[in-house]
Amino acid sequence: MAVLKFRVDDRLIHGQITAKWLRAWDIAKIVIVDTPLSQDALMKQIYLMAAPVGIEVSVLSSAEAIEAWGRGETPSANTMALFKDVMHVAEIANAGVPVDEVQLGNLSKRPGSSAVGETVFLNEGDRALLRRLLQKNTAVFLQTLPGDEPLFMSDSGWLRFERRRPAGERRTL
Repeated sequence: MAVLKFRVDDRLIHGQITAKWLRAWDIAKIVIVDTPLSQDALMKQIYLMAAPVGIEVSVLSSAEAIEAWGRGETPSANTMALFKDVMHVAEIANAGVPVDEVQLGNLSKRPGSSAVGETVFLNEGDRALLRRLLQKNTAVFLQTLPGDEPLFMSDSGWLRFERRRPAGERRTL
């Protein structure tokens, strides 16, 4: 059975994705979910060319991803859904797309953001969206590379990351 993995990484397709994650997750297809990017023909073409030979790449708006995955259909091949920001993954989850877990790989420092990991900076809006994902029993974790131990997010009045998945935060599809 094919899997659908969700990763937030503002660099989208880059060396860690092509050299490490595609192999670790046995990925055959990358779907970038980013509404502005889906409407920019030049940037879309650049990302399509950035993927290794043999890896299918699509760039979808949030609405297109909701339409494709909202019916609960499983992908035909192992697929990595890449998001530039927390907002887009929260948008599809709030629309009913089953999101079991979200990996935070890289979110660069922005005004109003603070570090929650070496490569992940969140602002208050990101934190609020991630809290809502936790309430939907979505596991949220930091992990830069496949060999790194994931740090799972929990919400006990504030957001913190732990080495082990908090109890009750794993759903099966």
